[in-house]
Amino acid sequence: MKKYILSSLLLLSVSSHAKLLHIIHTNDLHSYFVGYQNGKGGYARLKAKLNELKADADAKGVETLIVDGGDFGEGTSFFMSNEGADCIKALEHFGTEVSVVGNHDYMLGGNALSKQIKKANVPTKIISANIVQTPDMELGDLVKPYADFEKNGIKIRVIGLSTSEPHFQYAISPGYINDPIAVGNIEAAKAKTEGKDLIIALTHIGTMYDKLLAQNSTDIDLIVGGHDHKRLDQAMMIKNKNKKEVPIVQAESHGLVVGSLWIDVKENHEIEVVSYKLHDIAAPMPEEPAMANFVMEVQDRRNEMFGGRFDEPIGFSEIKLTGYEDGHAVLQKSCWGEHMAKMSADAAGADVGLHMAFFEGMMILPGVIKFGDVVDNFPHIRQLGDMGWEIASFETDGKTLKLLLRAIAAMKKQMGISFYGLDYNFVRMPDNLPGVGGMSYAWNLKLHGKKIVKDQKYRVAFPAEMAHAVKVSLPKKAQAIFPNLKASGKYYWPVMEEYIRKNSPIKCLTKQW
Repeated sequence: MKKYILSSLLLLSVSSHAKLLHIIHTNDLHSYFVGYQNGKGGYARLKAKLNELKADADAKGVETLIVDGGDFGEGTSFFMSNEGADCIKALEHFGTEVSVVGNHDYMLGGNALSKQIKKANVPTKIISANIVQTPDMELGDLVKPYADFEKNGIKIRVIGLSTSEPHFQYAISPGYINDPIAVGNIEAAKAKTEGKDLIIALTHIGTMYDKLLAQNSTDIDLIVGGHDHKRLDQAMMIKNKNKKEVPIVQAESHGLVVGSLWIDVKENHEIEVVSYKLHDIAAPMPEEPAMANFVMEVQDRRNEMFGGRFDEPIGFSEIKLTGYEDGHAVLQKSCWGEHMAKMSADAAGADVGLHMAFFEGMMILPGVIKFGDVVDNFPHIRQLGDMGWEIASFETDGKTLKLLLRAIAAMKKQMGISFYGLDYNFVRMPDNLPGVGGMSYAWNLKLHGKKIVKDQKYRVAFPAEMAHAVKVSLPKKAQAIFPNLKASGKYYWPVMEEYIRKNSPIKCLTKQW
């Protein structure tokens, strides 16, 4: 009955306003082509729902604009298929008309993104107004600041805005990303002077910055977002400088939902949200045949890239290999995190191993572990052809090691850090304490059951990419303060495979000291 009433209202809107527009949006797909092990998500099911939503709008005589909020790339092993081009080809299969560049789309560098866009050769427009290019990227007009469309007589400009958070920018260096709020307002003002009826900011900056963008704007009419994987079941209405409400929408991540937004575009850039709904994607929903075939082709290419070993069993685990659940990183230390820290320490010949859940990919359920599972669980490479990130280590004295651990424990926003070899007690300060609320203090630090000696040297193992990111981000003069690294020459995927083979069944570690 509710569906009938909504349809009737929409039809009435069509007859009374000739400016109705339907927007379908996704974001943070992260190459989850086949979805989750529990049957949630999957590109073929997502495409079927998308087709259904568009067909419904077509039947009502309303045109649809299909957009994506970025991070269509790195996230699973599928990202590496066809040198990354298949992630962009998937957007074409969805019918996506425009997508913004997310931080995980340029993690292999601007030049790699350029090659992917050229190889994909799709009509989907890739945009970002605040990426400052360098000639070596060879992006040129492949990534434009905005894209223009006309639907139902509405002249639309979609402005792309990428996150400028400093810890992501290293991958695009020496290029950089300008402040999205300042750039967004400049581009929106330009769009208004050029007579656009509807100005959409297609962002990959997160809802906190989406709010700031809206609050500091006068000309942006609508924000379709991504980056922080938020599920906004209702459009977030934020007043801009002119006290006009700007809707903000976002559709979680990993193709677990798709957003359907109906708006009425009135005169003087006034818009009304007629209806908004997120549609969950999960089995036993039907799969769209053409997309299902495309996914199978991509799967074959990926398996071939790994020499046909992707589905080869390598061991058994009684615990889950922790990672993303329902589209969100689980940022806490875990049994699997301790195993990852141990294998890093063993590979680098280090005293201490460090692992961050922030970098985990797919969560793998307990049971038989295949070679491909280790790739999907830790799906990171510096460049195509690598067997995961390299493991590195640095040397420090006991005093500095204590300071490092205490600094990590004091962080208000944990990244799920697991250590191997270290024991400590800690107390968390009450949130209401000024200055230190929410922080933690660590004490009684021990290494393999023994007191840490202030002047003794210790070696700490961790992903080399972390050090690379810090060094690239620091000014040249400041790089000298970063400790010298020792490359292990060992990479995560073969190290993980060997470790699982030797230690199956994988259980929670017990202390050996």
